[in-house]
Amino acid sequence: MLEHRYRDLRRHLDELGYRQPLVVESLALVERLVSDLLHTTQSLRHYKEVAQRSLEVWQFVMSKCNFLLLWRLVALINISLMYNIHIVIR
Repeated sequence: MLEHRYRDLRRHLDELGYRQPLVVESLALVERLVSDLLHTTQSLRHYKEVAQRSLEVWQFVMSKCNFLLLWRLVALINISLMYNIHIVIR
């Protein structure tokens, strides 16, 4: 059982690029640290995706807002031209 845990952890550490010696006395600690590292990495990926989706939604909403503002401005200009009203845009 202990040998199996050691081999699995050693393989996992090697895959992650950690080639330093691993002593059996540190097995439980290193297992927990690797688990925390993997969990943190997964959380980071998840929240980066959430942030990217939020940014895309924000950009979409802003593009629609800008379109609506431009549409209103064009309508206002057309009305002013129809009725010969002078508009001051600041």
